[in-house]
Amino acid sequence: MQRQPILKNKGIVWGHQNFHTNIRYEPRTFFDIQSQPMLKYAESPQFLMLAQDIEFRYRVSCSVKTQKFHQYQLKLPLIIFHTVKNLTMKELLEFGVYARMAKETFSKAKTIIVTETIEKGFVPNLADSKVDSIFILKKNVPTQEFCELQIDMVNALEEKISDYINERRTNEEMILKKGIIE
Repeated sequence: MQRQPILKNKGIVWGHQNFHTNIRYEPRTFFDIQSQPMLKYAESPQFLMLAQDIEFRYRVSCSVKTQKFHQYQLKLPLIIFHTVKNLTMKELLEFGVYARMAKETFSKAKTIIVTETIEKGFVPNLADSKVDSIFILKKNVPTQEFCELQIDMVNALEEKISDYINERRTNEEMILKKGIIE
């Protein structure tokens, strides 16, 4: 697979970081909406992720054009990565909670788990989870103690990341041209 750069959009940040969640307005009184609108938010735990920095400016609509803008720097989760050596059911449930938190902040957020192996006897089921994908980098071979990373899984991971980043909206022209809605 030919490697490609991921970051073409300015403001996209890669690394261990927090994202902003539970974003809400909480002025103390109705009269404070104009002077102190009080945008409040919480921060997630730190994750390895691709995030979008957003500069958020607003002011209350009114007849006074001199009213100042309130400005905030927010970080939205794009793709969150959880990496573990051996995935257990407990970890999958925990990562599902964080995935839900990310999707409540930004509905297009994706969560990927990358693991070397999964716990013996555990079969992950993503049907009821907000986790989008799990990549198991080593195939479980009971007769071998050491298994090499599977390059096909690494390539599949890179392809999935590329699919997420380059996702486009369905448009009428593509439906008519391909006859497929993806």
